[in-house]
Amino acid sequence: MGDLIDQWSAAAKTGIAEVTEGELALLREFALASPGVVLGRALYRFAPGCLDGDAFGELLDLSWNGLRSYLNRSWFKAVLTHRRQHYIRAIPEAVVASNLESVLDAHLWISNRLDDAAVANCTAELRKVFDLVNGRQRVFESGSDEFTLRCHAAMPFSDAKSDGQGGEQRLRTDDLRRAFNSPFWPHVLATTSLGQEGLDFHVWCRHLLHWDLPLTARAKSCANWRKRMRG
Repeated sequence: MGDLIDQWSAAAKTGIAEVTEGELALLREFALASPGVVLGRALYRFAPGCLDGDAFGELLDLSWNGLRSYLNRSWFKAVLTHRRQHYIRAIPEAVVASNLESVLDAHLWISNRLDDAAVANCTAELRKVFDLVNGRQRVFESGSDEFTLRCHAAMPFSDAKSDGQGGEQRLRTDDLRRAFNSPFWPHVLATTSLGQEGLDFHVWCRHLLHWDLPLTARAKSCANWRKRMRG
């Protein structure tokens, strides 16, 4: 990386006399499909100051140490390289096909509507989300000792731990709630009655499953179902 930066610095001093069609095509691909560029462009629409001073350094850190590390997972690679192409080629194709820029636009717009300070803190909040790599959950089995299970898609809302860049760490419930209310990991959240009062999990949630409801809640649910059926 150091050698590459030296080459870029030397080339920048000499200027560009001409641009070949191949270089232009490569530049166009990076502008449209590079995850870091897409991330920066989406943030710039809501916070133009992200390209100035220290804010630009935070944006670079978010892109290089946050988003790049987030995408650098074996299960992402397994999903995206279904045609056996190189993962480096699969990422920009997925960015365009899934319209990552539109997803980021929607996330930033919704966050801004819910909290006036969300866009100003968006770089720091996304950095926390991208740092949540894998989770661990304690599993209890009758007649045997408890053991931990790594979670690639799901996380418990209470007593959650993550294998972040700084090693295993306990997750604050508020950080986990913010991460779940984003289009990024975790994609499934399991909670007890701890998460039932005063917390919003609906921003990016598609399905809600109730399991082993208390008898009173189950009776109310059945009564409401009968009313809808009669209506």
